[in-house]
Amino acid sequence: MSGHLYFVCPTDHLETLINKNFKGQNYFISTLGNSLVFDTKTMLGITDLLNKRVVKAITFILASDNNIIADGIENKQFSDVNGIEKLYNDLGLMKQSSQMLFKTQNHSQLIISYHLHEKIKELQGKLNIYSASQFHIQGMTYNRIDKTFNIIHHNLIFGDLVSLN
Repeated sequence: MSGHLYFVCPTDHLETLINKNFKGQNYFISTLGNSLVFDTKTMLGITDLLNKRVVKAITFILASDNNIIADGIENKQFSDVNGIEKLYNDLGLMKQSSQMLFKTQNHSQLIISYHLHEKIKELQGKLNIYSASQFHIQGMTYNRIDKTFNIIHHNLIFGDLVSLN
């Protein structure tokens, strides 16, 4: 049986819900706000897990009300937590972009989707071309009100920004 690797945030407490809704061999890597940096040491651990556990699917997932993302967009109370500064800087830039591009009061869904898409691209870039094509890699959000998991559609969010001169 092949496995499924989930990148989750510990503040969301989604592991039990994932195991209940997505049967099979589920494995989890947990970082605040999915802020994992894919350095050499981390990639060695990830590729070892992917190979040993015959993982065929990878999902980055955050709750739509994720505390770390919400804090990074608004208050930045956790900015002194080790390793979260880059995430908060990126979230600030995403917030500015979303405010310029979209007329909505709630930018968090756009930002979460874009953030997850960026993590997917980052991981794909670190996996070699052969390896990346072996896996189904996606992003999802969990809506606590509706109790639903929703696949992000990154191409409908920001896209890659283009500058025309």
